[in-house]
Amino acid sequence: MSRTMFSLLIISVVITSAALTTWVATGRHPYTKYQEVTREQFSAGADDPFAGTGFYDGSIVTKTVKKNVFYFGLLPVPQGLFDKHAVSVASVVVPVWLILGGFVLTRRRLAKIGEGRISMNDLTVRRPVLNSSGPSQT
Repeated sequence: MSRTMFSLLIISVVITSAALTTWVATGRHPYTKYQEVTREQFSAGADDPFAGTGFYDGSIVTKTVKKNVFYFGLLPVPQGLFDKHAVSVASVVVPVWLILGGFVLTRRRLAKIGEGRISMNDLTVRRPVLNSSGPSQT
């Protein structure tokens, strides 16, 4: 393994580890979130106009609370092309490994050409030539 390949492999592993560590540290949520909406119980005060009329009698009083939080999700949930929810473990890690895989395949093919196992003619696309006797390969 060449020095360049080894350093690319190390960079890929570090980026993958950082993404997974961030995912675990932010709560291991399946999707990326920037805001959490919850319902919390609260006691109706004396100044609440509905409490004075008996509106809450026998029922649990809740209110909707929005909290600004960040959960680095495992999968993206984009709602547009440039959406902030598109950032996730998968959208960070997959391109890194695809680039590494492409680099490995390119290097292998170039190494085979250098060793003489493949010629440059084997890499070109051959188009059929039509003549009077039928198609033939050139």
